[in-house]
Amino acid sequence: MAMLVIGYFLSFYTFSIMIWGMGAVYMLAMLSMVFYMKREKIFKIDFNWEGITQPFKKEFLQYSLITLLGTAGALLIMKIDSIMVSSMIGLDANAIYTIGFSIAVVIEMPRRAISQVAMPVISEMFAENQLAGINALYKKIAINQLLICLLIFLMIWINIENLYHFVPNRAIYEQGKWVVLLIGLGKLTDVIFSVNGEIIVFSKFYTFNITATLLMSAAVIIFNLALIPLYGIEGAALASLIAMFCYNLVKFIYIKIRLGFNPFTPGVFFILISGGLSWAVSYYLIPTFSSVIPDILIRSGIVTAVYLLLVHLLKAAPETETMIIQKVKQVLAMINNR
Repeated sequence: MAMLVIGYFLSFYTFSIMIWGMGAVYMLAMLSMVFYMKREKIFKIDFNWEGITQPFKKEFLQYSLITLLGTAGALLIMKIDSIMVSSMIGLDANAIYTIGFSIAVVIEMPRRAISQVAMPVISEMFAENQLAGINALYKKIAINQLLICLLIFLMIWINIENLYHFVPNRAIYEQGKWVVLLIGLGKLTDVIFSVNGEIIVFSKFYTFNITATLLMSAAVIIFNLALIPLYGIEGAALASLIAMFCYNLVKFIYIKIRLGFNPFTPGVFFILISGGLSWAVSYYLIPTFSSVIPDILIRSGIVTAVYLLLVHLLKAAPETETMIIQKVKQVLAMINNR
């Protein structure tokens, strides 16, 4: 998908071809999943409902409706701020805000991938009543996705001036860099609180997801109405940050009360400390180079090295380190055998 966008940016083909290409990518993904399921003999379409009991039908439809409303609400929440920026400030401001928002969203891409993998595991664990296993997974995911997503956030923020160098009409759109910071911090709250939403959805308390989504929607609107007139597009980003933090905090408290789960371990705080110190190194110790590409490479390389070194010294993610070392050894062994 990214290659299609890059190709269009480099004028290799037209916009319509890029759109058709994106459609083909989604179609290929669907066909690949169908092929895999048929190969594993788990693909079956059956419209015979006679063997399904009425109570199960009712519960299934209720669950599907609640999940649909929750997903629709979550998608709406992501667009409310843009709509309100357009209506309260103008379309030009929304363009600046949207570009900043799009840059910041990259931070949570690993979280989305991890969530897709974790959901069936969490569902199966709930089915087998493995609550201790879910709590352990809750903690592991919090550490591992924070380790990755915080590094991405650092790479974006320490290079924010350089990134806007590649945006056309830089002088206009660079006003959105604080949007990147605030939305990025908001996305990090999603990461820090781990898979709390997924746990609620697959637990017997899944109806709370609708309540949390409605509270989030109301909070976004109220905060936007209060902050946009005061701070403009930065106010909208700040409203989203506050709303996302409150949204995750409410879900965390609910899970803690109902299930006793807690995603926070010392490793989470050690990773945050590592991130803060790494940013300080970039801000106070690394000089700014006149050429953009060398500045990105040198700054990113030094900050990444400092970040990973601090994570290692603080023993923030020992299990992840051990797994990576084992994988590296396996790869080296394969190379040597050849």
